Amino acid sequence: MKNDKGIGGIIIPEKSIGNSSWTKVRDFERSFYAGTEIESARFFKKDLAKKVNGFDEDIIFFEETILPQKIESLGYNVKQRIKAEILHHEENFSLWKWLKKKFYYGKNASKYKEKFGEYADKQMDIFYRFSIFLKNKRFYSKPSLTLGVIILKILEYFSAGLGYLASKVKSD
Repeated sequence: MKNDKGIGGIIIPEKSIGNSSWTKVRDFERSFYAGTEIESARFFKKDLAKKVNGFDEDIIFFEETILPQKIESLGYNVKQRIKAEILHHEENFSLWKWLKKKFYYGKNASKYKEKFGEYADKQMDIFYRFSIFLKNKRFYSKPSLTLGVIILKILEYFSAGLGYLASKVKSD
């Protein structure tokens, strides 16, 4: 970033580590996001982050995608990637807690969609997410992980959808 003034953010690949089956599923899932709109920069120039007022604290759903989007709108590259990885220690991964988190996110999806329209549509699109996996031959190389990703994503979308519906019932 010091040598290229056009770089405003850096993507640091993410890896889930742990012994549970769900952790292995999560890591397999993450491995397909490289180079897609799902992957977001995680490291930014401080002055640029301040210039765009940092993270939008009103957004909970996909909040990590917004800061790079704002910096990119200033004309900076936020797609530069490095080889080092962010390690997510998920030894104690709980599917129930994970789905409760997705429910909570779903309750807050309206704000995200309202504020970031077309970009939010792409991030939340179940067909786009599944196409990332289904178009990649490597996805079929590990049948148990493939099945796990499909089950996990269906459960996540179901939980988020219930959260979204709950927020609509509560607000009416």
